[in-house]
Amino acid sequence: MELEQPDPPDEVEAKMLKSFSVVNDRAVLSSSATVMEWCPTMDLLAVVTQDDTIVVHRFLTWQQLFTITCADSSFTCLAWRPDGKVLASGSANGVVDLYNVESGISFHRFSLHQARITCMHWTLEDASSPLASVPQPDRTSAFLPPLPSLPNDSGGSAFQRPASLDAAPPAPCFDLLVAGDEAGKISLSVAGVFCVGLVEAAALNSSQKCSIVRVHLSQDLESLVAVARTGVPGAAATYRLLRFDTHVISERRTELRQLAEQNAQIKQLLDHLTYVIADMGQKWKSTFQAFESKFSLLQQMLTNEGPEGKPEDHLIFLLISGSSSSA
Repeated sequence: MELEQPDPPDEVEAKMLKSFSVVNDRAVLSSSATVMEWCPTMDLLAVVTQDDTIVVHRFLTWQQLFTITCADSSFTCLAWRPDGKVLASGSANGVVDLYNVESGISFHRFSLHQARITCMHWTLEDASSPLASVPQPDRTSAFLPPLPSLPNDSGGSAFQRPASLDAAPPAPCFDLLVAGDEAGKISLSVAGVFCVGLVEAAALNSSQKCSIVRVHLSQDLESLVAVARTGVPGAAATYRLLRFDTHVISERRTELRQLAEQNAQIKQLLDHLTYVIADMGQKWKSTFQAFESKFSLLQQMLTNEGPEGKPEDHLIFLLISGSSSSA
């Protein structure tokens, strides 16, 4: 029995090329792309261009949903929350921003890193696992009356709407954002907003420079794996695979989720009240300025034409009697 001879490599490559065809080819970016990340649940593609702009497209129609610019640094990496509701961006100055995909607005920023963010990974727990976390009900109404509605117009541009009030809805399960930087630091944040751990990978080998290249947290939350590049200037780099035991996060995921959700609720309450109080103060200031302007006109009129007496006396007379004085 003769064995069938394999096709030559050139013929194999030709057959593979015939198996694929271009479905859509369109120029949609104004400059070259440096980073791209596909949304895991929707037809969305996030692209970082060379002019430090994040562009989010629907890749079936190439409809542009929104753009994000970075004024104080440059974008270095992206990560989608597994349900596709939040996009995270890492920057060269060590800042991580979270964006609500529905609005394109940044609702949270943290600066746990002082070096360039090199990689990020967002993990969502397995909801079918017997260890899956339990959501914490919102008990705000048991302690506080209903919050006043936010004013439509703050009376000026002095006060901006708090970003936390535009936060995306929480993920259906426990989720954790892992970020690594070029100084060897790894941060772990529940929902991307509540830090639960910092790992100094550079401390494992203090004699060499350490930079995190990739990070990955297992879906069971038991193990964190990182690829680190080490070496001294002028020498060839060495890549090391680091594995960290994170079973404590897996065991305490319910408590960590409750802490993160309560922390977000408290922050939203404080930001809501701060915004309302600031708006009330500005409205009072503008009203009092208008009152002082009118009162100074009354004082000038009384000085020039009216009877003797202070403007305050005439105002008190009006308030008490309900009728104006002879002035």
